[in-house]
Amino acid sequence: MTVPLFILLGWLLALAGLPVLVRRYGPLSIGLLGFAFLFPFFWVIYQGATLYDGWRHMLFPYTSGVVLSALGVGWVASAWSSRRWFKPAVLGLVGLLALDPLVHTVRNPFITYVYFNPLQGGVKGAIGEYETDYWGVSVKQGLRWLEDQGIIGANVTDTIYIASNFAYPLEKYLAKYEGKVKPVYVRYRQRHDAPWDYGLFQSRFIDGSYIRKGSWPPSNTVHTIDVDGAPVLAIMKNKGSAAFEGVNAQKQNRFEESLPFLEQAVAEVPDDEVAWVALAFSYLNSNRLDSCKVALDKVLEVDPENISAWNYYGLYHMNRNETDQAVSALETAVRLQENNFFAYFYLANLELQRNNLPNALEHGKLAVSSNPGFRGAYELVASIYRAMGDTPNADAYLQAASQLK
Repeated sequence: MTVPLFILLGWLLALAGLPVLVRRYGPLSIGLLGFAFLFPFFWVIYQGATLYDGWRHMLFPYTSGVVLSALGVGWVASAWSSRRWFKPAVLGLVGLLALDPLVHTVRNPFITYVYFNPLQGGVKGAIGEYETDYWGVSVKQGLRWLEDQGIIGANVTDTIYIASNFAYPLEKYLAKYEGKVKPVYVRYRQRHDAPWDYGLFQSRFIDGSYIRKGSWPPSNTVHTIDVDGAPVLAIMKNKGSAAFEGVNAQKQNRFEESLPFLEQAVAEVPDDEVAWVALAFSYLNSNRLDSCKVALDKVLEVDPENISAWNYYGLYHMNRNETDQAVSALETAVRLQENNFFAYFYLANLELQRNNLPNALEHGKLAVSSNPGFRGAYELVASIYRAMGDTPNADAYLQAASQLK
């Protein structure tokens, strides 16, 4: 997907002309070259090795593959040397196929490594499916744009807070402002946990389904850093402090007080799924179930695979005594996140209510293993064991719960 087409062509030609290449260069040379290229790939797959950030750890064996590709092109170019037009035609085809990565490099001189070939549909076809700017280079480009607009600079009088879901480059690049422009690290899904003026949010740490739905970049984006027409960084302007105030009040269980702030936040940015999720939760805890459903529907309209929304939909149906619908919503949440202790915990409760003790026990244990520090899960499993008449295991789980703070 990220290998230029002329290299892929060379591999096909090398494979077709393998007997000729072996005779020409010797089996040892071609064998070692092929081994150096292919074995590391097979080995990491066989071992199930962890590779970080795309396949950059495999660039070293890839260089041997480039040599094989060149040998394949060279063989075909010289195979019918009696035909004067053939060699120029082969090399012309290689040059034509090389235009795509060349144009990509010229158009994106600061983020050249974010490349996908035309078979994948370029970066536009890859965004939301695969890694793009995994080094966070676009964060620097975003800061340069803010500088060019005069939003940040050496002469700023008020402190500017810049948030990002990619902390390392942000902190490094803002150090020169000596505290006049301050970095704020927030995850995209928790972007209202802290106050900020502008946000530099990178596509790398954003759910692919959210990007594929077209909900990112959101409506409060003032500029994007694009690669071949695909946004890899959204520069967002915070409309105000309403979302932060609402989320902060919610964290302190002041649900009624949080509502005006969160309602203002979604009015200012109608596609802010984080504010909608928080609003739904406050409605839920204020027993405004009809309003909660409206908010949850809005979240799923923007972000169909929002885990929090499906979790809260489970609670919404539980509050309405709609057990089957609650189970369905929570099972959807589990499919989206296998270590979703929240969903497992409430699924265990629902199965316990239905006296389906084996299923309740299974979900309860999954809640414990997904979050070993969650005391309530241990106590729930203990109650399930007690309902099953298994006192030793019930006591063991209660003992484990008592050791947690």
